[in-house]
Amino acid sequence: MNVVFVEPHFPGTQRHFVRALAEAGATVIGIGETPIWGLDEQLQNWMTHYEQVGSVTDVDALTDAVRRIQAMVWVDRLETTIEAHTMPVARVREQCEIPGTSVRTAWLCRDKPSMKDALRAAGVPTAASTAASTAGEAHAFAEQIGYPLILKPRAGAGA
Repeated sequence: MNVVFVEPHFPGTQRHFVRALAEAGATVIGIGETPIWGLDEQLQNWMTHYEQVGSVTDVDALTDAVRRIQAMVWVDRLETTIEAHTMPVARVREQCEIPGTSVRTAWLCRDKPSMKDALRAAGVPTAASTAASTAGEAHAFAEQIGYPLILKPRAGAGA
């Protein structure tokens, strides 16, 4: 299985995913922002190829890199583990016709109000929620629903 792994170098824990994929028998190809000479020898050895891009959140640059890879080998999966990269990677996955998490699913995982709306539309019971943009909206919702109350950012790392 050929797996393109986005941003294998940063943060430092990313290397564990690359190592595990390689040890499981996957052919790992990396795309990242760090020049190849900035990757240590062990990380380089776990990958068969590496493409550098200016930004892994630049959908056009990421798409170009994936298409260069697709010109060399069949790509079975395009993966990322960094939350901020899930939307651009999902867009590239769809543009390059690679199986995996769709843009819609990635969006629903990142945007909690949209996720709740989708769950409710599917008949899945969910806790009361709102997409408050101001402190006043949050206070009004708290008055309506009561306490305890959980506040979370709409999106972002750890949201």
